[in-house]
Amino acid sequence: MMSSKSKVVTTAVIGTGHFATAVVTQAESIAELRVPVVVDIDVEAAQLAYERAGVDPANVVICESQSAALSARKRRQARHCPTPVS
Repeated sequence: MMSSKSKVVTTAVIGTGHFATAVVTQAESIAELRVPVVVDIDVEAAQLAYERAGVDPANVVICESQSAALSARKRRQARHCPTPVS
């Protein structure tokens, strides 16, 4: 059982296969888990993972650079990065 002092775990997933997509979708129903970043070379697969999780497409940003990802982070938007940004 989670204590009242539980912290939110924020993570990213790399790749959007079955397991990672399951993590993204389950995170929407777990208050202590956030997955605001998905990294995948297949943009459509990453978008589908967020779609299956019920994330509003208007809140998903495709980021091609670190600055784009940081900007989306400030706006608290979900980010998809086709490749790791440095």
